Amino acid sequence: MNIGMVVANPRDYNKRNTQERHKMLIGKVIKNARTAKGLTLDQLSELTGVPQARLSRYENNCVKTYPLFSMAKIFDVLGVTEWEKIVREINEKEK
Repeated sequence: MNIGMVVANPRDYNKRNTQERHKMLIGKVIKNARTAKGLTLDQLSELTGVPQARLSRYENNCVKTYPLFSMAKIFDVLGVTEWEKIVREINEKEK
């Protein structure tokens, strides 16, 4: 799944700045890819080693930064490509 294939609610998405848009996109991509594979948060947690609570926070955009190591594990398991540039941009702006 290509990260550009997932679009958040256009009304909410267009009202936000670029960083907020990217955060919405990351959370939406994780959730959509996970559900498309038929995985629960618990199952994804077992496959990635990322705690279930943290996965939920990522999906709901309740974090300031997205650790590249965790994102790599999550997106690898979910088969998502082209994510690293967006995650790096979010993290740089949060510093």
